Amino acid sequence: MDQRSPHPSPANPTSPTVDRHEIERIRRSVAMLPPGQKSLTREDAMALLRRLDRSEAQLDQLRLAVSDLLGR
Repeated sequence: MDQRSPHPSPANPTSPTVDRHEIERIRRSVAMLPPGQKSLTREDAMALLRRLDRSEAQLDQLRLAVSDLLGR
């Protein structure tokens, strides 16, 4: 099930494409997994979510920079 909102329009390049509340809900669910869980471990999942959070922050900064360059 895809929880993302529509892609940002050119008129509003800073609109979010990912629901941060949904990511936080997933992060909390993953944090409750027992350590050493088979397949994707709890530690791997938490590391991926941290990377996602950092990537989103960088993307937000880039969107703002592009918006500033375009004078919007």
